[in-house]
Amino acid sequence: MENIKAVLIDIDNTLLDFNKGAEITVEIAFNKCGLPFNEHYYNTFIEQNDLLWQKIERGELTREGLHKIRFNTIFNVLGITADGQLAETEFRKALFNVAVAVDGAKELVQYLSKKYKLYCASNAIYNQQINRLTLSKMHDYFSGFFISEKIGHQKPSKEFFDYCFNNLDGVKPSETIMIGDSLTADILGANNYGLKSIWFNAFNKQNTTSVKPDYTVNELLQIKNIL
Repeated sequence: MENIKAVLIDIDNTLLDFNKGAEITVEIAFNKCGLPFNEHYYNTFIEQNDLLWQKIERGELTREGLHKIRFNTIFNVLGITADGQLAETEFRKALFNVAVAVDGAKELVQYLSKKYKLYCASNAIYNQQINRLTLSKMHDYFSGFFISEKIGHQKPSKEFFDYCFNNLDGVKPSETIMIGDSLTADILGANNYGLKSIWFNAFNKQNTTSVKPDYTVNELLQIKNIL
């Protein structure tokens, strides 16, 4: 794409399939709490986790706050009495070592890294994301890693993107494109800061928001036709 010098790309449910990883790690957490596990419990985790992350994106909750309430919230919805903090600890311990790549992710980062400066931009824990990218053999294709735990701010905040561009060696927002699955974090943040954006809509969701991406793809390798 003309004028683009740098690419920011999200990790969870963009490069790494968080939902598939969660199917493994939530079951581990439930088992550690002496609980059975089934598809309904997994679906409830995904639903409630998404709602909590939306609160983070709106500035209504911190990541640390999420860690304190996530599994207690899920257990309350399910009508289960269990130790939510134990479940949270075991879930994050297991997630640290689970990296299920989205189809086409490694091929895409190989391709992008040859044409642009490629950076991760993720709302998550730094060491966890670095380890998961290493396990998936994608780590070495990146010029840098912008992870909210280190930055102290989350996407879509201006402060998150301020940090990115203070470390992009003179690259301008107009010369940068953001790729991600979240309209309310990745795409809104890009729009507000003057970046181009690509929405990775793997689940064919309806866009019911006022957020408008510049491009939409349903498969990662379709991005090669844009960049």
